[in-house]
Amino acid sequence: HTHSGKRQMQFLKKLTQKFKDIQKNTAVAQTASDIMDAAQKGDMATLRDFFEGAPDIPQSSAAAYALAAACDGGQKSAAAYLLEMGVPACTTRTGLQEPVAYAAKGGHSEIVTLLYAHALKTGETPSPLLQQEWHKVEQDMLKAEIRDAGTLKNNLRAMKPISIRKAPLQN
Repeated sequence: HTHSGKRQMQFLKKLTQKFKDIQKNTAVAQTASDIMDAAQKGDMATLRDFFEGAPDIPQSSAAAYALAAACDGGQKSAAAYLLEMGVPACTTRTGLQEPVAYAAKGGHSEIVTLLYAHALKTGETPSPLLQQEWHKVEQDMLKAEIRDAGTLKNNLRAMKPISIRKAPLQN
């Protein structure tokens, strides 16, 4: 009886430890989910509360996931904050796609520009994907400038010339 009782106690200890591990992992997963949700919505207060004073932010998976979420949600201020905290613009460490992939998919050209500028500013080599997406944004900006210049030219052409007649001199 004592032998089976001892085995039962060991089993219960293992089961209890597994349950504690599951609870801990669930809490970590919940925190990560909350951070990603905050980044995607641009909830700067939650992001600051979580990351202010946190060690090793550039190596943090939570920060990398948050940057991807901010890019996906089109949240420029959240993305800029995370980049300034040291998260690399071209991070793929999380197993997710690069942040630029999410920004481009959502049509967030201002975030593509932010990522590209940040990579250049910090000496990070822009990835081929970031370069490709930046060139698309650049082309779109150029097309918009050409279209705007054409519109201005057509508007000027459509204007009636103003005739200036000399008024007779009053004596």
